[in-house]
Formats: sequence, C-alpha cells, structure tokens
Amino acid sequence: NWRLARSIAEEQLSKLQAGANEFKPEPMPVDVEGYPGFRYVVLIGQEAISNAEAEIDNMMADDMTTSDRRMWQRERDDLRMARQKGLSIDDYRRQTLERESDPNAVPSEDDLEEVAVIVYFPNATLDPDDPRREQTFILKAKVSTLAIHGLTPQQADGLAAQKGLTANNPSGGAGAAPGGKSDG
Repeated sequence: NWRLARSIAEEQLSKLQAGANEFKPEPMPVDVEGYPGFRYVVLIGQEAISNAEAEIDNMMADDMTTSDRRMWQRERDDLRMARQKGLSIDDYRRQTLERESDPNAVPSEDDLEEVAVIVYFPNATLDPDDPRREQTFILKAKVSTLAIHGLTPQQADGLAAQKGLTANNPSGGAGAAPGGKSDG
C-alpha cells in the first residue's frame, strides 16, 4: 500500500508540474479508481499544507509530541524565511497569506508555490477496528503557478491583460500597459 500511495502521489504531482490540469485543483479528496480505500487530495499553499499536516498529526498521534514537533518546525522555517526577507515573523506570515489568497495574482513560470499531494490509504497491518486504520503519504514540491493553473505563458499574458496587469507591473498600478504603451 505504501508503494501504491507513493506512485499515486508521484503521478498527481507530475501532472501538476507538467501543467496537464485544465484548472487549478480544488482541495477536495478524489477516490482512486480501481483501488478501494485509496483517495488523494492536492493542496496548494503553505497554509493549507500546514493545516492538513497538523490535522493528520492530531489524528495519528497518541500524544502531542508529533504535533508539537511539526509546529516547532513550522515556526523555525517561518522565522528563517522572515529573516531572509528582513521581516518579522508576523509580517512574513501575513504577506504569505495575502499572496496565497490574492484573487488578482497572475500565474507565472517564475512564481513558485508550495504543493502537496496527500494520499490516504488503508493500513493493512492494523485491526479493522483500530482508529488509525487509515495511513497517509505526503509528497511535497514547489511548482510554478503557471503549471498549477494549467496555463501556457501566452494564456497567462492574456489573463494579465484582462486584469490590466503587465509582466513589468504585476500590481496593476501606473506604468506600461499591455503592448508597451505607457499610461497617460
């Protein structure tokens, strides 16, 4: 079951990295056809992944040690990233959340997003009445936002133009308009 779970996760991640999905995946579990008890979910963004990991830890842990350790690791990673950007940890987290939830963001090959494929599968070695009879396998990677949305660079440029944004001016403020002409 572990090998099959890994294979499923690798396949789904490969599809996402290749931009083979027509739309950005929804964070909803999908049953794996032909494999009863197997399902997967694709999560995008550090916040969604951290929340899912904490939930899995809480369900699987007999005590809080695993969950506490994961929380400590997240704090450490966030602090390290905040220091690299010259921000406080709260400012870093706020910016990350804003970036992950920005409805005006235009996908780009250069912008990477944390992605996880979580496969839930039956634990064949435990008693069927054991509450931990379901196991999880998590595969994480950074994937371009362009691939996540299943867009070509030309489609992303068209989307940016629709939103009044350009590659040089992703915030939509004054500057070069699509086609190289300046505003004004």
